[in-house]
Amino acid sequence: MLTKILFAALLAQAFAITPRRRALKRVDVQNGDSAAEDKWLLYWSCFSLVTLVMTLVERTAGAPLGLYTASLATTLYLMLPMFNGADVVFRNVLVPLAGQREALLLKDAKQLAKTMVKQLPASRHGEAGEAIAEAFLVEAKMQK
Repeated sequence: MLTKILFAALLAQAFAITPRRRALKRVDVQNGDSAAEDKWLLYWSCFSLVTLVMTLVERTAGAPLGLYTASLATTLYLMLPMFNGADVVFRNVLVPLAGQREALLLKDAKQLAKTMVKQLPASRHGEAGEAIAEAFLVEAKMQK
């Protein structure tokens, strides 16, 4: 009985209290760090998938042994930055399910372009852009 209460408390902490507190803390920050916002949006979208699966399993199969432990472990995998699990699940599960792979690749390309513009001297922008375009075209030709 105590074990179930302990697991319920751990799940409440992992599923609800910590993410909400961090999300609210994120709202208070005024520096406009969109990377942090993106990480929390990724986490919440992946977390909703975990919650949906856990609820479906509970409703259809009851509460099989290890369900809550697996849910807690999955939530920690999604949340902890050392694993970057929310990004992995988002890119490999949610994006393909939604048919948005091309949109994600275009977003990544735009982010790479912004990074290159910031890090390269202005005199190298044109040459670097041409090199990237050439690499893309060569790769596309190799795939045919």
